[in-house]
Amino acid sequence: MPAVEQIICWFFGLFYLRLAFDLAKIKDGLAYSFVVLLVSAFSFFCGLSGVQAFLKTHMLTQVLSSLESYGEKIEKYETAVAEMHRDSSQEQLLLKSNQIVLSLQITNMIKEYGERENALNQKQVVFSNLLQKQQIGLNLAFQKILDAQLAMQSNAAAVQSDILAQESKLTNIEVLVDAIYSKTEYEDISSADTNKVLVLKSAGKVIVAIRLNNVPIRNTVQGIMITHEGQRPLLPSYGIVKNVLITEFPPYFDIDGRFVFTYAKDNRINSLVKEVNRVDDVTIGIDGISYH
Repeated sequence: MPAVEQIICWFFGLFYLRLAFDLAKIKDGLAYSFVVLLVSAFSFFCGLSGVQAFLKTHMLTQVLSSLESYGEKIEKYETAVAEMHRDSSQEQLLLKSNQIVLSLQITNMIKEYGERENALNQKQVVFSNLLQKQQIGLNLAFQKILDAQLAMQSNAAAVQSDILAQESKLTNIEVLVDAIYSKTEYEDISSADTNKVLVLKSAGKVIVAIRLNNVPIRNTVQGIMITHEGQRPLLPSYGIVKNVLITEFPPYFDIDGRFVFTYAKDNRINSLVKEVNRVDDVTIGIDGISYH
């Protein structure tokens, strides 16, 4: 005789089977009908005697218990994953915040750099204009010096004509003067030649000492400086200690180049300076004697 459990399973099987046929008649109900048909088949399957015996062994309960245990473990895992995701989201938000701050700092640095670069460019323009004005002034001064020299040469020619007309008693004096002034020396000295050039740089000026091969006669020294910017005349305001010329430049002056001098050799002085060294930023030692 069938058990009560079998009767109940067959009843629900028939009920779900009838419901599946009813749903199949409805438009768009075929999918629902198929699902209900599966439930009906499962109910008939559970009504079988072998299945009922299997269900009564409580194995299904153990399986359900195991599934619940696995479900709890999965839930804990999902909770841990959710916490990790939340922590990751917080870290991402913090990272984005740091990126925004860093971006603002970089933007401010770029802006500050641009402002400093603009200020530097303006200063360079002002400095360039100042150099151009000084160059023009130096060129004018050099031209005036050349004009004065031409005038002096013209006057000298006239004076020489007068001297030639003088009495013969001046002949010995003219010979002596010619022996002193007739020989003109030419020297081309590199600013990198540390054996001949000593440079002192202080806050307000640049002092340069140049050692010549001979002792020049005062007021006969003419010099120019040749740099990558061109030629610059050196005004005849030298300090002379035997064969050493001492001159000064502004602190911004570029002295990387060559010094070219012409001068009359003073044959009366044979002793030359042997050593030129630095004492401090504004003092030069010449053969052991300090010069400011």
